[in-house]
Amino acid sequence: MEAVAAFLERLGNESLLGNSLRVYLIVGMIIVAGVMLSRLARFIMARYLPKVASFTQSDLDDRMVAGAIGPLSAMVLLPTFHVCVYILDMPDGLRRLLVDGLVVAFAILVTTIAVRSVDVAFRAWAGRQARLKAGIDPQVIGFGRKFAKILVVLVAGLIVMQRVGLDIMSLITGLGIGGLAVALAAQETLGNVLGSLQIMTDQPFAVGDFIRFDGIFGQARDIGLRSTKILTASGVRVVVPNKVLAGGAIENCSVHQGITVQFTVGLVYGTTADQLENAVELLRQIVSDHPHVHRDVKVHFVGFGASSLDLQVIYFVTSFAENLDVQHDINMAVKRRFDDEGLDFAFPTRTVHMLAEAMAEGDPAEG
Repeated sequence: MEAVAAFLERLGNESLLGNSLRVYLIVGMIIVAGVMLSRLARFIMARYLPKVASFTQSDLDDRMVAGAIGPLSAMVLLPTFHVCVYILDMPDGLRRLLVDGLVVAFAILVTTIAVRSVDVAFRAWAGRQARLKAGIDPQVIGFGRKFAKILVVLVAGLIVMQRVGLDIMSLITGLGIGGLAVALAAQETLGNVLGSLQIMTDQPFAVGDFIRFDGIFGQARDIGLRSTKILTASGVRVVVPNKVLAGGAIENCSVHQGITVQFTVGLVYGTTADQLENAVELLRQIVSDHPHVHRDVKVHFVGFGASSLDLQVIYFVTSFAENLDVQHDINMAVKRRFDDEGLDFAFPTRTVHMLAEAMAEGDPAEG
């Protein structure tokens, strides 16, 4: 028994990298205790913090607490590593490096909590705006959320770099000069980013709207930071830079009813007023009866054309995929019904009136 005790005594006094095995054993026990304490802290926070947050009417703090429990429990483990660093015998440079590493780890955990809190706050704001149907575009809120998270990470990074002894002012000055050079070299990209912000704030159209721009007609499928993607009726995706799109004339063909379709029917001048009334009712009935058209159909006698009596029709198609088919069906139905009713479509004509006397005397310009 004494031999075993003597062996353990010699083993405990053995040195490895400047520290005895007894010291390593103590350090290991401290780390194990720290891990158990961290798990206990996580259990307590997961059990009681949500109950404390539930006393408020808003669920914002509940989601923030849920996102902070993990990093907070990990922070409990950091002091144990800090103690172990000073228990172990090591060079001052290595100890300083490990302490700075613990500071960086602490900063990462705090930044994680801040980023998650910012994310929760912006998502709650976006949900509230959607419920209230406010005028702020969800993409603007999404852009602000990403920018705020990046800003939090940058601030945390600067604080950590200052803590580890870097010259922050020189770094900021260098970044400013470099940023100016990058800005000059990337004017096109910055112009597209500013164009996307202009589209998001002015809201000339939204995702899902049907727009016409520079001869392109289609549905806006995505508004990104660099470009907007438009899907045409033929299934072709057109990518337009936001700088170009924001600086041009955009025709938004979508209203709350659907896709706007407008056409004019011209009848001959021999059409009577009763026949015009009948034509208006026929057009309204034909368009309204189509299953893919909203019931808000507008038909009016809009004026006297050069060769026709003009009837204007405006209706709204519910489905982009059915748009051309709907127009085909309605145009064919209009042609058939008008033929059945004896209503004649007009075409460009010219009536020339000649005086009988002029015909008898010859050219009136002579003499």
